[in-house]
Amino acid sequence: MKRLFDIIFSSLEILFLLPLIAIVAILVKIDSSGTVFFMQRRMGMNSRHFNLYKFRTMAMDPLAQGMSIDAIGKGPESTRIGGLLRKTKLAELPQLFNILKGDMSITSLGSEVKE
Repeated sequence: MKRLFDIIFSSLEILFLLPLIAIVAILVKIDSSGTVFFMQRRMGMNSRHFNLYKFRTMAMDPLAQGMSIDAIGKGPESTRIGGLLRKTKLAELPQLFNILKGDMSITSLGSEVKE
């Protein structure tokens, strides 16, 4: 039942939010060069690894540019739109695709690990 709920909920959310997702993707691409998405390897249920997706909010390679990493996104390595995406949690929208794929669950959005 939990998996069925995740599939239905994430499918409806993706369908409903698709225009917003497209707008954010375009803004990220216009704002800075590089990829639109940030991908990070995470460990899920039963120690299974998966790729977690988010909208990119930082410069492509801030360390190569002599910048420090600021997880809050207020430093010079944050893109112009990055701070807003983090503050509004819009950077997390691509995680709906992780939920649809079965890597995560709706109940795990805050912890980013499938329960």
